[in-house]
Amino acid sequence: MTERFDIVVLGAGPGGGAAAAACIRAGLSVALVEDYGFGGTCPLRGCNPKKALLAAPEALHLAEGLLGSGVAALPELSWQGMARLRASFVDGRAESIREAYAELGIETVSGRGRFIDRERIEVALHEGGTRTLGFGHAVVAVGQRPRPLSEPGAGLLSSSDDFLALRSLPRRLVFVGGGYISFEFAHAARRAGAEVAIVHRSARPLKGFDPDMVQVLLTATAEAGIDVRLDAPLHSVRREKDGLVVRAGRDGATELACDMAVHGAGRVADLDGLGLDAAGVAFSEQGIRVASTMRSVSNPHIYAVGDCCRAPYPLTPTADMQGRVAAANIAAGEEKEVDYRGVPRVCFSLPPICAVGENEEELVQRGVPFEKKEHGLADSFSWKRLGQRHAASKLLVEPGGGAVLGAHMVGHGAEELANLFALAVRQRIPARELARLPLAYPTLGYYLRYMVG
Repeated sequence: MTERFDIVVLGAGPGGGAAAAACIRAGLSVALVEDYGFGGTCPLRGCNPKKALLAAPEALHLAEGLLGSGVAALPELSWQGMARLRASFVDGRAESIREAYAELGIETVSGRGRFIDRERIEVALHEGGTRTLGFGHAVVAVGQRPRPLSEPGAGLLSSSDDFLALRSLPRRLVFVGGGYISFEFAHAARRAGAEVAIVHRSARPLKGFDPDMVQVLLTATAEAGIDVRLDAPLHSVRREKDGLVVRAGRDGATELACDMAVHGAGRVADLDGLGLDAAGVAFSEQGIRVASTMRSVSNPHIYAVGDCCRAPYPLTPTADMQGRVAAANIAAGEEKEVDYRGVPRVCFSLPPICAVGENEEELVQRGVPFEKKEHGLADSFSWKRLGQRHAASKLLVEPGGGAVLGAHMVGHGAEELANLFALAVRQRIPARELARLPLAYPTLGYYLRYMVG
């Protein structure tokens, strides 16, 4: 028997949840199908638990800057305590999120869904059996999974989920790949006492960030005792009596012994087994192909949002935006487009690094004139008082003090200043106006006045 709904959403993360909630409020009938836990990656095994795990390392990082300047001795971190704090933000969260959707009137379904044709989805229920859901429109929001690796022994790598779930910290860790996951977890593990290395395939890690800001972070990372190997693609992983050996480099010449090796070498859309061909939905390894309205380019009744679609910035805020735009277009027959201008991107390393708007390479490629405003911040009061020796900013501004086109920063507070940068870029606030803003002093944000000048 087929149950009919106006909307069926596959995936109850930030994007799918935003679409489902907006559609139910618009008076449509909605079924929300989730396979791994309502709420998705961000609150259960991503953003929130990661930030909770980083709380104590952040405190130690600040204490390190003040050692001898009021801090007499560094605190000792307890991984068990860090894990308990992380768990306190996760335990029971999936069910509370499911209940919140159910209270809105959304039919919540726990299971794995797949399209069986252009109008129906079959769900393999967690409790056993199946349900067939017919739809007027469908929204696919199933997120991503770790990128499959073909190197020998790659199956011995642990996932980021495995790392977050650790009850005790291994003595030696190697992170494969130089992206967000590796740098954030490496800094947390190092501050908690582990020996940590990162191997990255090219000379430039954290490619979504300004290379000059990344270089400042790499210096801070090395000083923290994290061994970063660049131009060192994964060669193989093997198990030995006392742990694992990760070989990296073009010829596998680099060998790193460890107790745990973590896959941080990218993610791909989690589309396997969804039956997209049966629904006539065009896709590739990069995700479902969508227009700027989030509508599938090949099936006008199906939308895709979040990390599983081919769109900029696989982040929680963009997934939420995409979900709301998709819902508006479904419910009201509109043709709204997602505006990605000024989306902030942050890696919560120690210190953090952020990027907002365009970078130099993009502006040069497009032939856009700009002025570059670069500042070392370590000697500025708000960083110097905390002993934060690694801090810098680079803002890209229209000539003559015009709009901020891009803002890039590394250092204490970068994750919060990213929001001020986002406001400036998105609203096209002229740099000359930002320089005159009466901002609170002495604060980190106050230095925005100098960063634009």
